[in-house]
Amino acid sequence: MAFNSGLASGGYPWTVIRMRDRKAYLAALDRASIDVDLGPFTTLIAQRVRWVLEKHDLKFPDQAEKWDFDREVVVFFGQDGDSRVRCAISREALDDDFGGDNREKVELFRENRAAIEQGARQKYAAGDTETDGSILIHSGELAKPRAARE
Repeated sequence: MAFNSGLASGGYPWTVIRMRDRKAYLAALDRASIDVDLGPFTTLIAQRVRWVLEKHDLKFPDQAEKWDFDREVVVFFGQDGDSRVRCAISREALDDDFGGDNREKVELFRENRAAIEQGARQKYAAGDTETDGSILIHSGELAKPRAARE
């Protein structure tokens, strides 16, 4: 919280340390306070601030989704300017969020493409990516209202 006040006073946007970055954040804080090494902390904060400042517009021009048997996900790709972004939605998400038990997963993806792509777009814009920069949609992240399923 204190670093956000410092960022705001310097004209920078508030930023959020993602749950998946908590371990690295705490390790960087330890290095800063114990070893007086601010490098890892400033690098982590700079990465998060940079993401917030950059404009990200994920589009989905490629409609060549496929089922990845090893990972049990439907893989699809987005485009942010010149960058191709690998996206995926888990079997569990398709089953739980879209009633996909005993249904072909790529077909189910296609039926719900707009909602799935919107969810991927929102995660990407928030910087909620995997460590390799890809997007993985988990169960419960795209839950449709019950009325929409009936």
